[in-house]
Amino acid sequence: MVTCRHVIEFMAEIGMLERRVDGDTIYWSPPSQVPLVEDVLPLSGERREEEARLRWRDAFQEANNAITRWLVEQRTEEELVLEVETSISDLAVELDLDLENARHGLACAVTEASDMWATPDPETALLTASIRITVDWQRFDAERISVRLSLPDDDF
Repeated sequence: MVTCRHVIEFMAEIGMLERRVDGDTIYWSPPSQVPLVEDVLPLSGERREEEARLRWRDAFQEANNAITRWLVEQRTEEELVLEVETSISDLAVELDLDLENARHGLACAVTEASDMWATPDPETALLTASIRITVDWQRFDAERISVRLSLPDDDF
């Protein structure tokens, strides 16, 4: 692909853009539903599994973030490790999540990072069973980044 036209034609060919003509004007817009990558490109079985895993993780990212924020709020200056006893149902109530979002959000939180653990496995634990969540704050600080948006005051 050498020009922007080539890129746009390719994107239209794989379903990422739709062409609409209105009189003499051509409009390009995203379709109402973008196709999955494996529906338009030949992928290996391994890559298809990776794409499915990424979609699964993304589906529970909000719950994952809410749980991680909640754990950070539990942190005190002097502790190197946080241990919290809770259950999936208590976590769901505390964070106003539905039960499955709490379950899978916690599972994603502990599987995607090396600084957090949960016992027993949130994916198989009973909803009311006690789960011990452990966070290693030294690893957390070393491996994670935090991005904050700061807007100027209205007087500025």
